[in-house]
Amino acid sequence: MLIFIENSFTGKAEMENGLPQSRSEGHGFGIKSMTMIAEEYNGYCSFEARARYLP
Repeated sequence: MLIFIENSFTGKAEMENGLPQSRSEGHGFGIKSMTMIAEEYNGYCSFEARARYLP
């Protein structure tokens, strides 16, 4: 099974050890939850941040 999630973000995403980092209080729990579930079921999580240029 493959789950693909795309989330728009304005600004520069900070990555640490391949995981997006949130500096805001109360944010970042989704990433932690997805990572824990993938590990529990011997799955794999991959995160990518890229700039999107709008015309």
